[in-house]
Amino acid sequence: MKIGIIGYGKMGQLFYKLFENHGFDVLINDPKTKSASFQRVIKDSDYIMISANNEGNKKILTKLAKISKNGDLSNKLIFDISTFKKEIIKYYNKFSSNVLLSSIHPLFGSGMKDPKKHHIAIIPISKSDGSKLVENLFSNIGFNTFYVDYETHDKIISLTIGLSYIAGISLNKILTSYNKDIVNKLSGTTFKYLRNHYLSILNDSPEFVDYIFSQKEVKNVLKNYRKILSDLSDKNKRNKILNEIYSNSDEKEIEYAYKKMYSCIESY
Repeated sequence: MKIGIIGYGKMGQLFYKLFENHGFDVLINDPKTKSASFQRVIKDSDYIMISANNEGNKKILTKLAKISKNGDLSNKLIFDISTFKKEIIKYYNKFSSNVLLSSIHPLFGSGMKDPKKHHIAIIPISKSDGSKLVENLFSNIGFNTFYVDYETHDKIISLTIGLSYIAGISLNKILTSYNKDIVNKLSGTTFKYLRNHYLSILNDSPEFVDYIFSQKEVKNVLKNYRKILSDLSDKNKRNKILNEIYSNSDEKEIEYAYKKMYSCIESY
């Protein structure tokens, strides 16, 4: 089986190595690197994965949808790895019905090492759904896969990714006015853990971070975040928040998280 990857950024490179290591023939198409032509990838690939940036994915899907009308993509599987799905799903509606379609979200970054420790969300496409093929592909590699509709996906991803980037960018900004060496020396375990987080955010491009913050649902998360920060400055509101959090906490979960934090820090 041949897998074509259109877009050879960090995630494209990760999946290229992953597919090759599992015995697949892999073709790459990317204007920024020496690669196979777009036409060859379309012609020779059984599965085609789209891994460009958000705007790039839209353009590629539009181009592929037009090609599908000629029957050149019959029975081929096409799927993307976009972070948010609402806009992307619309582009699949333009495809011919003889093309198998799906959308996935790898819930990890380019530093992923062991597929068995990571999940891939599969977002079915109602038109000519090829999600079962995607599930088999990634499950056989070792990933944990699960299905979710695009609306639920985008709502929860806006929360999990939104909060991660809000906290990470905020910390980076605050710390620009402090002496880095002194901060590092006076950092306790919790802050060392946070430091890994807020620095790792910068592994992504400014364009991608801006794309995250431009999402409507992420803006709603940010609005709620601002309110909570404001409430924490008021003693009564702060106590109410703390009581709510601690009363709903799970001691075993907290203990596990605390041990996990130390194991992460001491592994470096």
